[in-house]
Amino acid sequence: MADLTGKTVIITGAASGIGAAAARVFTEAGARVLGLDMNGEGVSRLADEIGASFIPETGDATDRSMLEILATKARREFGGLDIALLNAGVDGPMANILEIDPADFDKVLRINVRAVFEGVQVFGATMKDRGGSVVITSSVNGLRAFGNTSPYTTSKMAAMGLTRAAANDLAQFGIRVNTIHPGLINTPMLQRAEEGLAPGHQAELRETLSQTVAMKRVGHPEEIARAMLFLASDEASYITGESLVVDGGFTRLLSM
Repeated sequence: MADLTGKTVIITGAASGIGAAAARVFTEAGARVLGLDMNGEGVSRLADEIGASFIPETGDATDRSMLEILATKARREFGGLDIALLNAGVDGPMANILEIDPADFDKVLRINVRAVFEGVQVFGATMKDRGGSVVITSSVNGLRAFGNTSPYTTSKMAAMGLTRAAANDLAQFGIRVNTIHPGLINTPMLQRAEEGLAPGHQAELRETLSQTVAMKRVGHPEEIARAMLFLASDEASYITGESLVVDGGFTRLLSM
């Protein structure tokens, strides 16, 4: 495992799923983590579980002032910021594009794209004098367009473009920017989708979904978190502007 001893990390969307798994994995690697989430109870429970190396922060990742508060705290209390995981996101409505409310489309892009853009700006400025690493959570929807997911797919493809643009702009400051594309991962987001698609038959749907993956199973949040750790650490010191797909062979199987 990469050694992050002495490193300071900010994670947005830290209360559950991939964000919470990343908080565990990064603190185990020696980092101190500031975890932001609107779910104050969730980040507080995580702090009780992890201990002093995890600092819970309740707030909205779309609120630039909240991001600036986190960046200032990292500078004042820990001497700077080394890694930012821009992980907060929403799935949005699942419906034919003709049925999507434009207000819902805007909401998804505000959270999944605009907040990521502002996170890159705020945290990138904080890292500017010492270098660092940014990891943006996209999705396999950032690589392939699935039916009835137009807001989410648009946002995740935009996140990939933002990654590449930011990597170009920030390389001069020693800041690397990469994207991770999780596949079907056992998170609250996937569970909500299963409940909506097959009420009362989630187990059967999970089995069907598993058969679409080359490895014949849904992934675990920790498997994404460990890939994030690699991208964020010095072990990936010559990687920037790239997309790492962690999906058990899901998208490869679809393309065969």
